[in-house]
Amino acid sequence: MSGKITATIKLPKLINAIDDATAETMQTLAADSLELIRGDVWKGFKYGPYYPEEQRGTSGNSWQVDHLQRGEDNYKYGFTLINNATVQPRTGTKKNGDPYSTKSVGNFYAEYVQKSGETSPLWMGVVDDIETQLVPDFEIELLINILNATANNVTSLDLEADKNTGWSELKL
Repeated sequence: MSGKITATIKLPKLINAIDDATAETMQTLAADSLELIRGDVWKGFKYGPYYPEEQRGTSGNSWQVDHLQRGEDNYKYGFTLINNATVQPRTGTKKNGDPYSTKSVGNFYAEYVQKSGETSPLWMGVVDDIETQLVPDFEIELLINILNATANNVTSLDLEADKNTGWSELKL
């Protein structure tokens, strides 16, 4: 007995599934990055007695995430970590009664934050920690989420020979 099988494979909308899984996983990485920075990296500063109280903790609290929009800067998905901490005005006066200078007030400074004894700015440690601590797990999670998203739309069929024609047709 001879048989003929015709197979038609209808794939789910893979692009939509991949896009959704990527966007969701990217949001998780952004949130995890922000948590890492605020929780582990950008803390533990030893402020000297003359460091202005108004300035303490402002750079750590200033971290935020800006999610890139589709097509922005040629990216399909992504986010930017931003620290927009600025020099705060000081209250009170100097010992001689003069007011503190205001020429630096409003200037951004997080780029220059460096812990005592370190040789590079702290933001470099942020990048390194994200790359070493978060990105490997992100890559695995992304692959799993893409596989799960694409597998959700797949249907399987059992094949059985068509007894009248002698051949089977398979449609997926």
